[in-house]
Parts: sequence; structure tokens; C-alpha cells
Amino acid sequence: MRSQALPVLAAVALGLPACRAPAPGAPAGPRLEVRLDPALGLAGFSGRVLVYLSRLEPEPRTLNNPARLEPVLGLDVRDVPAGAAMVLGGPDTLAWPTSLADLEGGAWWVQAVLDADPDAPFPGTAPGNPCSASARVELGGGRATRLELVCDRRVPATYPEETRWVRRVELRSPRLSRFRGEDVVLRALVHLPAGWYDEPEREWPLFLFVSGFGATLEGFRSVDWPAPPLSGEPYVAVYPDPSCPWGHSGFLDSDVNGPWGSALVEELLPALEREFRLVPAREARFLAGHSSGAWAALALMAHHPETFGAVWASSPDPVDFRDFMGVDLYAEGANLLFDAAGRPRPFCRLGSWDVNYTVEHAAREAVLRGGVLAFFEALLGARAPDGSPQRLFDRASGAVDPAAVAAWRRNDLSLALRTRWDELGPWLDGRLLLTVGDKDNFLLAGSLELLRRELAALGADVDVRMLSGDHFSRLGGPHAEDPTGRLVGRFRAWRDLRDEAREGL
Repeated sequence: MRSQALPVLAAVALGLPACRAPAPGAPAGPRLEVRLDPALGLAGFSGRVLVYLSRLEPEPRTLNNPARLEPVLGLDVRDVPAGAAMVLGGPDTLAWPTSLADLEGGAWWVQAVLDADPDAPFPGTAPGNPCSASARVELGGGRATRLELVCDRRVPATYPEETRWVRRVELRSPRLSRFRGEDVVLRALVHLPAGWYDEPEREWPLFLFVSGFGATLEGFRSVDWPAPPLSGEPYVAVYPDPSCPWGHSGFLDSDVNGPWGSALVEELLPALEREFRLVPAREARFLAGHSSGAWAALALMAHHPETFGAVWASSPDPVDFRDFMGVDLYAEGANLLFDAAGRPRPFCRLGSWDVNYTVEHAAREAVLRGGVLAFFEALLGARAPDGSPQRLFDRASGAVDPAAVAAWRRNDLSLALRTRWDELGPWLDGRLLLTVGDKDNFLLAGSLELLRRELAALGADVDVRMLSGDHFSRLGGPHAEDPTGRLVGRFRAWRDLRDEAREGL
């Protein structure tokens, strides 16, 4: 795939289209015909036709992994009647990493999806989108392949199953609905602890875990047994759905996404407390998250310190914009795509190997109408006049827009914590545990190290740990028991004091 990436890197750098039209007189190249089956009951389709390709994934539409970028084709169509062909492979086709004609030859899994739901962040797995079966075909290498893909089914809705111990919660959000001008539903998966049914008068502490980029309620799993206790303490475990049209809400009050943080704290949390008998106290609410979810959990703690008692954030997205995946966004001439020598900046690394580059993500997102980079812009930046996120950087040159950075400053968590520590310190001291691998695949260790230095200089009691490992090092081994034990210990000490006070009345 490296050899395929070079032409598109050059094209993006020069501002050229990623696909080339066939030279005059050249033989007809490969083409994919996508049709909407009239049996689905739709008269026609307007929007973007997507065709996903993969060497290894038999259902390529389901692959959503920023560490593994696979080819994708797109075509914008309007009012195409059901049964008519929508042809990809010509000069109007969007493509990454290269045109269909220049695709590396070999056996590919190929699958079509009609992007019919503009509010779904990941078209390939958006419930209800028309899609085709996956086909294994020989493509590329100069073959003049003709392939028909019929969208004769819909992407299934795979909601987690409700059981005795697992509940789905769906709650219309007045705040988000007003912002969007249509109904918006907050959703969550709730795992109940052993004893929840046997002790109907008991109140339970809350463990709120925010999942990372790519998570949706449809992707959550449920199991028919009680939630395991944390360090011996039973909790009601809640996994809120962070997905929104731009990928991940971050549970932040955002100019583009809307007031997701306020909605969680002021709407979803009270509803959970009523339905699941949660202890209505700050010390009984434990926040955690990983990756984008870790950033969200830390932001919730910083913006709502009176609501949550402690947080464990592992491998958070950039918390200090002086090191945004290796780029100082505040520096003059900052460039997100290329370094000072003109080399493409890595997006994902495995040891010393650059797995892929930010410029590749930018080009691929243009085909998919979004991804990780657009998610950051929607979460952290200003809203453009058309409602879309203001772009942080020029997609061709990589130049960072200082005006966009000015809007991002208010969401620089390191900047907020260090400039407001006199105010926030009494709420947050001793309550923040942050971990990251020293070889984080997405270059996140440097940002957290900057935060550690700043807060250490202030004398803050903040536990920042650099683990030996990569982005996922927090998931196993000895790392989990210690932080959860410390946070649970804080809750137990508070509960003992509360109980003693009650007994003294």
C-alpha cells in the first residue's frame, strides 16, 4: 500500500485531484456498476455511492480502523432511479489511495454502500443504509474488470441485547434537540451489579466509561451476567453512546456538535440516578475512558468538577495543543501534514515504522465525508456558516489556520487546567489519574508529558504515568487494578464518613 500511497501524496500536496481521467484514446478501464434494487422499496437515490475494498476483510464496509486504511471509492449522484447503474471508475469518481485504473492488482473484497443517512458518522455500518453483498474479485493491475454490485439489503441494526443484567437507555435530549432542530436521543448501555435486584433499597455508585472514536451503541456488546466489581466494589456501569454526525461527541459543549456535555450531566445523569438507584453524590461518580473517550472523560471532569469524584483517563487524545500528534499548533507556520523538510507527518506508528500518514487520512476522508481529522475539527473548533466544522488546516498544503487555532484554544485542556488551577485545584487535586504508553501509536505521549510538567510546576497532586507500551497498554496486565483501587478507596472513605454522620444523627 506504500507504493499506492505515493501518487496520492503528491497529488494532495500539489492540490491536484487524486484520480486521473484516462488519456485520450486509451482503452476503457475498469468500472463498477452499483444498482439500487427496486425490491427495497426506494424510488431512487441521491447522495454518495461508496465502494469499500479490502485485501483481508470479507465485509469491507465494516472496517473502521485508523491504523489500517483500505481503499475506498465514491461517486456523488442525484435522482438516480432504482435499477439504474451508477458507474464508478470514470473521471468523476473519488478514490483513495488511487484510481480504480491504477489499483494494485490482485484479489479484493468489494462491497457497495449508499450513504443515505447524513447523520450517521460511519456510512458502512449505519443501520438502514442500502448495501450490497461482498464479492471477492480480481481487480487492478491493468485489468479492464466490469463488476456489478446490487444494493439489495440494508445495513442491519445490531443493538446490544437487553438481558436481566444489561439495559439499554434511550432519552430524548431537549438541549440537543433544540440545537439540531430535530429530535436527538441520548443512548447508553447499563450493566447492573450483583445484588441490584436483591437489595431494592440500596443505592449504588456509578462507573461511567466513555468509549473511543468509532464507538456506537450498535457496536456495544452485552452479556447476561452482572457487571464485575471494580477492586471489590460493586458499581452500576454505564457506557454512554458517544457517536454523533461528526464521529464522536466528546461529551463536550461544542459549537458544531451541540451541548453534549450539558446534556449528559443535566439530562442523562439524573435519569440514570432515578432509574438505577445511583448514589446522588459527586464522590460516588467515577469517570473513565480510553483514547478519544479518555479525552472526553478528562474534559467532563474539568468542566464539571462538582459533578464527578475522580477520573482515570488512559491514552487520551491530545490534551496540550503544543503537541498535537507531534505538531505545535500555536507555532508560526505550523503544518499538520508535512514537516519542515517536506516529509509527510506520521499519523500512526508501530515502533519506528510509520504505518500511515496524516496526509493519507485527509485524502481518504474526502471520499468518506469524514473521519478522525473532521472529528477533531467538529469537537474542538468553530462552526462554519454552513454548519460544518471550520477547517483547522489546508487539505492540500497542510498549513494550519491561526484563526481556527484561536477558536481551539478554549478546548486546550492543559491550558485550561494550568491557567485556572487556583479555581479548579480544590476540586481536582488528587482526583486525576492519566496514563499513556511511551510508544503510543498515535503520538499522544508528548502531549500528556507537557500537561504533567505544567501541573507539576504548580504543585498539583495529579498522577500522570508513562507506561512502557503503546496506545493500548492500559487494557491488560497490572495497570488496571492499582488506579481503580485508588479511586474506589476514595469512594469508600467518603462513604464511611457519610455513614458515621448518619448514625450520629
